[in-house]
Amino acid sequence: MSLTMTNPAIILPTKSIGTLLPTSPSNNQQKSPSSSTMSFVTSSPEIFSKICEYLTPIDIFKLSRVCKQYRNFLCTPSSTTYQNIWRTSRMKFLTYPQLPPPQGMDEKNYIKILIYDKSCEFCGNSDPGSSRLYWEFRVRCCDKCLLKRTKTHEDLEKSAGIPVDVIDTLPCVWIRGGAFAVPVHRYYWIDNIKSTTKEYSLLKGKDRKNWLLKKKEQHKKYMAEVSQYYFEDQKQWNEMYKKQRNC
Repeated sequence: MSLTMTNPAIILPTKSIGTLLPTSPSNNQQKSPSSSTMSFVTSSPEIFSKICEYLTPIDIFKLSRVCKQYRNFLCTPSSTTYQNIWRTSRMKFLTYPQLPPPQGMDEKNYIKILIYDKSCEFCGNSDPGSSRLYWEFRVRCCDKCLLKRTKTHEDLEKSAGIPVDVIDTLPCVWIRGGAFAVPVHRYYWIDNIKSTTKEYSLLKGKDRKNWLLKKKEQHKKYMAEVSQYYFEDQKQWNEMYKKQRNC
């Protein structure tokens, strides 16, 4: 089973950030490197943010792994400063992606899932081509992990506890098996099924009807957004293919 869509990316050459990273202290200087780092970040967040404007996303990922303080500063989704640092770097240094992060995804994870980490986020399989990006579920995973975490439309129809109207409000991936003779199946993310079914079960009568109408409208917008990201991925792939042919 496979999808034809792939998601290549262009990454501009990165520069060293060696002068920004703390050097390893000598035996005579091992006092408290973390405290000095924390002091710099907390006392001069504006300066730290300004420095990050000159770093590519890959450099910022490296910086976030230097110490706990840098990681906390650069990897806090609720921080506006954090979001701006990653957004500025993406727009300044990357030609792809051009679209902003999809609903429910922050800037760091958006760059990570597209550029920085092409491995399955569940099993860690990093073999080339082993994992794919499923915008419907906002995940990158291999076929094996996808099947573990999804159910087909046929499975859901057999389940007495899930009305068909509820199924129609869920995002799904359309997948054809390895041969054209194999029918296309719709796969639904199990966590989405559980949360949506629970939400529906708490409602009754007219509230359920209004809920379904609202969910179906949200579903249309959600899947329209998904199509935009697949379109951008395909456009990027086409451009890279043309460049390879011209080489």
